[in-house]
Amino acid sequence: MSTVPPAVERLKGLFSEERRLSQPEAAGWLHDRAQEIGPGGLCVEIGAWCGWTACAMALAGPTVLVVDTFMASDRYVHEGNQLGKLGGKREGTLDCYALQIAAAGLGDRAVAVQARSLEAAQAMAEESADLVFLDGDHSRAAVAADVAAWHAIVKRGGILCGHNIGIGEVQEAVAAVLAALRWPPVELGPDQLWWTRRP
Repeated sequence: MSTVPPAVERLKGLFSEERRLSQPEAAGWLHDRAQEIGPGGLCVEIGAWCGWTACAMALAGPTVLVVDTFMASDRYVHEGNQLGKLGGKREGTLDCYALQIAAAGLGDRAVAVQARSLEAAQAMAEESADLVFLDGDHSRAAVAADVAAWHAIVKRGGILCGHNIGIGEVQEAVAAVLAALRWPPVELGPDQLWWTRRP
């Protein structure tokens, strides 16, 4: 049974349910992994939404590089899926992210990079991140491309993880790419998290 660290419980008060999109147990799992990494470490998150999981990791000490175009999420909000739940404001998700990070006081450790996932991966040095969390486009092709692009950025012994293993073909895409790379199979965490360590 997963528990939620006290720091994440306190953080939860700054984020409405609509601004989280993952359970506190998932954020707690990421917080605990980030705490193992500690200050001076680097976590990368692909897919920001409003910054909930980025804040959970940044609270533990590492710098969190948050990569998102923010455009797909804006379409999701503006098509009416979340607009009413976010108070009816046509606030873009980059604005929402910035406001939430500021409210949490983590602007110095949760740094937004407005970019496409694969372009950001190409700009990163190999083996430079302690943890990479994939939570962007959940289509089979996009998940496979993200795993293929970001695996090399993870340090030896570092964690590659993601969310929504139960959505669509995420599990098949992750398993196929990791098998081709000869990485260990994924283990499951709370709230559809998946993770593995770089051999």
